[in-house]
Amino acid sequence: AKEKKAKMRQKRADSFSKLRDTLDQVFSKFIRLRDTDPDGVGFCIDCGERMEWHELDNGHFIGRDRLITRWDEQNCAAQKSSCNRFHSGRQFEFGLALDQRYGPDTAKAILQRSYTVVKYPTIELKEMIAHYENKIQELLKKKNFRPWKK
Repeated sequence: AKEKKAKMRQKRADSFSKLRDTLDQVFSKFIRLRDTDPDGVGFCIDCGERMEWHELDNGHFIGRDRLITRWDEQNCAAQKSSCNRFHSGRQFEFGLALDQRYGPDTAKAILQRSYTVVKYPTIELKEMIAHYENKIQELLKKKNFRPWKK
């Protein structure tokens, strides 16, 4: 009975929704840290306001409902929460900023890619979590601040 309960607990921990949520948290932290200076201060991709990393959101050009671009580093950027949540992500401004940051037609390419349907196996989600946890540690070694959990 104990083994069966342990297996059920592990199965729940390995569920797509739990792994997706964990990856969302890790990836969000990575994007927000990536988009800051050595002191942990970044700019909103839309309005340019300066804020500390933990005050910013991980904004998405193409919404998180499209799995293929949900964890796409080019699709995401540090974004002021009001721009992200209350101004529909300011998608037009976001797209222009992506083209400036990565080159012409980047936003168009991300939009086209977003129509691809993908299914991530459990092992791939776990690998992505580990990958971004490592990237966070690498970034923190280069920064001059000690971030809290958010």
